[in-house]
Amino acid sequence: MAPDRRLPPANIRLEILTDLVQGAQRGLSQFVASLGHELSLDKASVLLSDQMPEGRIVAMLGYVGQLQGGLSLVLNEESFEVFFKALSGGFMEADLDNPIVVSAAGEMLNMIGGKMAIGLSERGYAMDLTPPQVFQGDTIRQAALPTNRRFILPYRIVGTGGKFFFTIMALRQADDIENPPPL
Repeated sequence: MAPDRRLPPANIRLEILTDLVQGAQRGLSQFVASLGHELSLDKASVLLSDQMPEGRIVAMLGYVGQLQGGLSLVLNEESFEVFFKALSGGFMEADLDNPIVVSAAGEMLNMIGGKMAIGLSERGYAMDLTPPQVFQGDTIRQAALPTNRRFILPYRIVGTGGKFFFTIMALRQADDIENPPPL
């Protein structure tokens, strides 16, 4: 994927977009830390793009309210296994043919989104999350409109072979956000 040098959507102020991206990353970091793992962000490969990365499992959810958009986890098999093992306490195998096991990716994203929404509500933003959706296959890629650019953040789970992408899409902010909350 080639980097997209265009600016984020003009209908979202930069301060609000910053709050959103930082809130989403905090939610992800808190979730991963609760599993006893640490992440490494490949900062040189962060993209703003309308092209989506591919993975074995893609979990996505939307957020609505004063901010509208979506979050996605694009997982390779190794990253899913690391997360699933931690979530299940190591009592179940990460069998990608088992729909109950695969649904754990949606629950992971739901926990991340919930932590993001709580953090942003503490900053004065009102939002709700949509139920997560999960897709699994050999190569899954979310469809994307060219106008729907996402921040694509590539992560590595430290000490494992797990790599994944966390994507943040901001579609619009509500007209009633006059000023972002103070830092």
